[in-house]
Amino acid sequence: MGLLRRVVTLPLAPVEGVLWVARVLQQVAEEELSDPSRLRAVLDEAEAAHARGELTDEELAQIEQEVLDRLVDSGGRS
Repeated sequence: MGLLRRVVTLPLAPVEGVLWVARVLQQVAEEELSDPSRLRAVLDEAEAAHARGELTDEELAQIEQEVLDRLVDSGGRS
């Protein structure tokens, strides 16, 4: 039965490979998005842009909230 199943599902092998690559890429992207050092760099850049007058108080607060949300979301996965 195992051999028959392999023969029947052989045409799906490339699709399974693509799906595996997509899952790995998604995992790596999520890890990068929730990396604390990267998030700290985003905050530092936003604060510097705010100090230069490029961001309003509201825009800075929005960025800070987005970073906080990422940290909270990634906290359950560690």
